[in-house]
Amino acid sequence: MTKSVGCYRTRYVVSEFLSTARACLSVGRFDRLTITLESWKSSAEAYADPSLTPDGADLHYLDEPEDVPDPRL
Repeated sequence: MTKSVGCYRTRYVVSEFLSTARACLSVGRFDRLTITLESWKSSAEAYADPSLTPDGADLHYLDEPEDVPDPRL
């Protein structure tokens, strides 16, 4: 029986979470765990959006580049 890609993706997320949580626990600081969860939040939202397709058929490319704000600022 073949497992779905979603199953492997879920296992990867859980594995990364547990690995990061263990590392945070060992040093008594959990800021990195927050960063890990925030980084997965956007991915989870995208996978949960029923209007997005797995093959990217719903994507539209811009004719002209657009300036965007630097997220690090």
